[in-house]
Amino acid sequence: MIWLVGNSDDPKHDIHIFALKEACARAGIPVSFVGPGCDLQRMMQSIDSDDLIVWRYKMTPPTFPQSMDLVAHRFAALEWREALFGACASTGARVLNGYDVITVAGCKPLQLRVAAACGFTVPRHAILHDKDQITQFVSNLDPARTIRKPIAGYDIPDPADLQQIVLLSPTLVNAAEIKAIAPEQFSACPTMFQEYVEKQYELRVVAVGGSIIAYKIESQLNDSTKIDWRMGILRDMYSITDINDDLKSNIFSYLERFGLFSGVFDLVVKPDNSTVFLECNPNGQWMWLDYLKPMHIADTFIAEIINFSKKKWKDHGFHYKKFDY
Repeated sequence: MIWLVGNSDDPKHDIHIFALKEACARAGIPVSFVGPGCDLQRMMQSIDSDDLIVWRYKMTPPTFPQSMDLVAHRFAALEWREALFGACASTGARVLNGYDVITVAGCKPLQLRVAAACGFTVPRHAILHDKDQITQFVSNLDPARTIRKPIAGYDIPDPADLQQIVLLSPTLVNAAEIKAIAPEQFSACPTMFQEYVEKQYELRVVAVGGSIIAYKIESQLNDSTKIDWRMGILRDMYSITDINDDLKSNIFSYLERFGLFSGVFDLVVKPDNSTVFLECNPNGQWMWLDYLKPMHIADTFIAEIINFSKKKWKDHGFHYKKFDY
């Protein structure tokens, strides 16, 4: 039995869970969904230690009352996340990409360190909150083209309307802009500063078990997507591609190092054809790609989960490997 843990199995709210359920049906694999609102006690009694649990819970469950403001909404989402993972872990069943694993694997500074150790080229970067240090770091890069990006968060409540969120995306900054900002604006919290990597195109690589599905993203063809292709996510800029064996080896080493069963990698291919690692989302999205350029990713997920259940991956340390950085 496969248990899918997520926000909802309604395709309007969580298309990935829905797609994985459909893929299980096509493969003839028993599947059940659990998420916010489920009976936790019944769930723990129903899951067998031989079952597999696939963790895809996000922090934005759609089932809460619309009257709740975003602060209350996120508190409830956090409580459900902790309760669901505690229930899953208590069953003794194997959890693929569990909350514990993806929390560590989602740490961006650690991602860059591990990626470098696995053979990837990573951009020069620093996490700073002192204006003088920031000025020095930016001056040592291209003073006109440095990326500023959040370390962990990607959105915040809108102070003007707590029912809405403000998205935080990577932005270009220059030395003159930094000079004009008061020091206390930086000291409030640390920020990641990273060298801007010149792009020929970008790659979105879905790795699951022993399979890799790679998409080429022609992000430089439109001004709105040059810095962050997500700003034009539905544009016609994707194509299915292949990657070389060295890159595949780096990706599998990275997954194994973190104990991940799957991960979605964002990479840059520079004008000289070298590849640079930006980040890996261990719970990343891929369904929109499968709609635009079908590769049956959900079926690949389920096939690899079946392989895992047959112990084909037992020596790769998924979920069980101790962290040693």
